[in-house]
Amino acid sequence: MKTTKYIDTITVERIKWIQIVRNDFNILISSLLIHINNTDYLKELINEMIRKDHTEQLVGVYRDRTDEDIQEYSELKSDIEDVESAFNKVMTRSEIVNKALLMKLKMKMNPKDDIEIIDYLDKIVNYFSDYSKEINKFDIDLKSIIDKVQELLKREWDKVKTEVRKK
Repeated sequence: MKTTKYIDTITVERIKWIQIVRNDFNILISSLLIHINNTDYLKELINEMIRKDHTEQLVGVYRDRTDEDIQEYSELKSDIEDVESAFNKVMTRSEIVNKALLMKLKMKMNPKDDIEIIDYLDKIVNYFSDYSKEINKFDIDLKSIIDKVQELLKREWDKVKTEVRKK
């Protein structure tokens, strides 16, 4: 009877762990995608806005804005707001580092079995760290991270099924 209760407890805790890790990685990967796909785009939009503002200051005295100019400027401003809104809905760069470290995703990994996931987390922390002295290109294959995490979760789920069968 004690053994069954012990196995039940372990199984329940393992299922909770799987759900937490799945959710944490889901949040992390979603935030990474937003940052990676939009950081350069936002910079381009802002530079274009600055260029337009500067041009308006230089030549604005000599001509009136046309409806087309106003529409183009308005669309550019709207695009910037859309990207900034996307950034506001996901984790900040420091929150990404915290998710990978302080939220203990790394600590939840088995140092022997999950070394590749740990390496990916280290790369993410290095890239998004505010203290990084060099500007790195994000060269992490997110599909590989997802594949490795899926393998980890499947391996843990198989353990749950094995534990349940032993009862």
